Amino acid sequence: MRYFSSIIGGWLIDFSGISHALLVGAILSCIGTMIAFAGIQKYKEVTMKKFTNHIYYMDNNPDTDQPYVYLIHGSKFNLQIDAGNSP
Repeated sequence: MRYFSSIIGGWLIDFSGISHALLVGAILSCIGTMIAFAGIQKYKEVTMKKFTNHIYYMDNNPDTDQPYVYLIHGSKFNLQIDAGNSP
């Protein structure tokens, strides 16, 4: 595919000049960005649940492939554990 785009880009530069090739590239980049943003789903805010004073957890969500996450809160350091989402 990259050879195809190189051939098209070279042809566009030869045919209409650098300024037109840059304009077409900018337009295609904008279209790609709009498609990417349209595909992004809004995620709800996720909060951790308190298990004890020092242990917090977050359940998995199979719909979004969100894994189990645990947080152990110490006086000097925190440890976050990602337990994965495998069945």
